[in-house]
Amino acid sequence: MTKNLLIKIAVFSAIFLMASFTAVNFAKADNCPANTTVSETSANLVGEITDDGGDPNLEVWFDYGKSTGYGSQTSHFSKYGLGLFCTSVSSLESCATYHYRAVAKNSAGTSYGVDYSFTTKCAPVSVDIKANGSDGPITISYNSSASLSWTSANANSCSASGNWSGSKSTSGSESTGNLTSSKTYTITCTGPGGSASDSVTINISSPVPTVDLKANSSNGPITLNYKDYVSLSWTSQNAASCDASGDWSGSKAVSSSESIQLNSVKTYTFTITCRNTDGSQTATDSVQVTSRAKLPGVITKPAVVTY
Repeated sequence: MTKNLLIKIAVFSAIFLMASFTAVNFAKADNCPANTTVSETSANLVGEITDDGGDPNLEVWFDYGKSTGYGSQTSHFSKYGLGLFCTSVSSLESCATYHYRAVAKNSAGTSYGVDYSFTTKCAPVSVDIKANGSDGPITISYNSSASLSWTSANANSCSASGNWSGSKSTSGSESTGNLTSSKTYTITCTGPGGSASDSVTINISSPVPTVDLKANSSNGPITLNYKDYVSLSWTSQNAASCDASGDWSGSKAVSSSESIQLNSVKTYTFTITCRNTDGSQTATDSVQVTSRAKLPGVITKPAVVTY
């Protein structure tokens, strides 16, 4: 170092972050911070001339890079006399350590400030999970499936929680399989910059009910005699309530049986309609029973003889 030119580099405060270097013009001394500052994408390098060596017509710049070999320089700038000088470099690499030093030159030669370093902030981790391409919540039919897809940034690993589990790739897709109840899927991704989580909820619409009505254990139609009794029996699935119509009526249990006398000679139609929990889906079944006339009952009255 030329002994007549003294230069010091200001102690820096680091705020931190990303690669390839771009420098802008030097700022005026009165616009320079007291120390080097580091933001997420750039650093404002600060140096100071403490002795101009008798020649105040100076040329100043900074060396910087990922090692003490530096490898890069900012643009050179003319400075007159003592005081601060600074310039910015941008597009620094995430999670990386950089070395830098201030440099000044006068007619006597070149002086170098001491080496300092800073470490850029790691880029924040982000993750986004979707169900059927939506951030949700979504609703799908009972006993059907949905497609989960997720992407992340600046993550090294991901894991699932909630209604799924295990290690996951940093981006991918997966089927939920057929669902019969609402589920929430959470994914958490981790990287040098920390971790981030995202969730999506899949709701299931009420299942479609079914019902099966029989007459004397038959799907019908059947024929019985006038005044006979018919046994109606029914079973349902995914039903919350049932109602009768046609030649019977009233609210019915979701599964039961009932005996009805055929008091007319005609074809009876018995219908039952069952609904799911929210009433959005119904199922209906009917059975026909024909009541036919019987042979007439006839007796012969005995004679009563009178004299």
